[in-house]
Formats: sequence, structure tokens, C-alpha cells
Amino acid sequence: MKAVGYVRVSTERQEISPDAQRHALEQWARGSGVELVAVHEDRVSGGVREWVTELADDVAVTRLELGDRPGLRAAIEALRELGDGCLVAVKRDRILRDLEGMRVIQRLIHPARIIATGFAIDESTTLGRFAVGIVDLMAEAERAQIRDRTEASLAQRRREGRRVGELRFGEAVDDGGLVIPNPDELAAVELMLELHRERGWGRRRIAIELQRRFEDSDRQRYVPRGERWQPGTVGRVLARANNSEEHS
Repeated sequence: MKAVGYVRVSTERQEISPDAQRHALEQWARGSGVELVAVHEDRVSGGVREWVTELADDVAVTRLELGDRPGLRAAIEALRELGDGCLVAVKRDRILRDLEGMRVIQRLIHPARIIATGFAIDESTTLGRFAVGIVDLMAEAERAQIRDRTEASLAQRRREGRRVGELRFGEAVDDGGLVIPNPDELAAVELMLELHRERGWGRRRIAIELQRRFEDSDRQRYVPRGERWQPGTVGRVLARANNSEEHS
């Protein structure tokens, strides 16, 4: 039998390093008499999958977005070309932490199977498939708990006025980690709004004007985040200001 290996390292936490996962797959293949034809790798969190369901010709079609998993896509394609064999990982949750997603992967690679080196069970039986479903469901629940804890921690930091993620334009952080206003950036925001709303200027023209004022002030005022003012930055600031007013 031939096998395609899959290795994933989470950006959130790293229980097993890539090298350790590859070594475990190679040991399993040698011990099982299986030819490991390739090993594909992703470095990405096992976060929430983006499901898209559409109704087409009275048929509900659900798509599993795997744009952030080139390694997994390559492993699936390799197995589909083989037509048989197995997709092997050290743990099932290295592939996906999603019960429905794992079922989709299994259908995509059929008649090949999914094998976890640390979870030997006969999936040809009803009880075996039940056990595998429980394992996948537990992985999905663990991922949800991690997300809940992270969101609760971020919410608490927001309540304390501490920085969460990227600073918005017009914000700075003091020595204690608290978010405070950035007077120069707030002045730039005010100028953007004035030029856009009162003069009808577009973001590119506004970026040029901000850059001119920045250079005329000996680079002391209207300081950009980066080497120079970009139309994209102006567009994001204007969009955020419009959204804030709509929800105020």
C-alpha cells in the first residue's frame, strides 16, 4: 500500500514539531510495510473552516474552503491520482479540527483511507467509525474551547483599555500597555475627512496631499505608518470612519 503523509504545525501552539511528525510518519511506514510516497506540510492554525453552502438545481452544495492549506490540497490531489492508499498523519486533528470537514476529506480521497499513527482502529466496522467520529468531534470541541478562551481574554483586555491586535489609525500605546490617542494621526484623520467630504477628493489625491504636508513640516507632522502615505491607508481610514458613524 502507498501512503501520502501530512504534517501541520499550528501557529497558535506547537504540540509536535514538523520534524518529529515526519519522523513518526516514516517510522510508521517502515513498521507497517507501507511506501510513503510524499509528505506535505502546512504551517497554519487549525481554526474555523469557512463553509459555503449554496442551492443549485435543487441540490444543496457545500464547499469547504482550503485556501490556506496548500499542503493539504496537494496531499488530497496526490491520493486522488494514486486512486487508493491512505492519507496518514500523527493525529487526526493535524488534518482538520472539524467533524464535517473530516468527512468531506474522506469522501474526496475515497477509496483511500485516513490513518492516524497514534490511533489504530478498524474503521471498516460500525463501532470503529463511531469511535473515529467521537475523536473528530472532540478535536472540534477542543478547537472551539480554545477560541472561546481567546475571545474572553481579548474582551477582558479591551475592557481594561489594553492593546488588542493591530492599533487603529489614531491610536498609540503608553509604557503601561494602555491604548491612548495619537494626536498627530488624529489630525491626519481629520484632514482626510475634510478633504474627502468637503472637497470631494479621492484617496489617491488625499495621500499625495498628506505626503506633501509631511515633507513640508520636516517630517514632524502627518507622519505616515511606513515610508510614505499610501492610498490604501487613506481608504481604510475613511471606511472605518464611515462605519463608526453609521453605528453610532
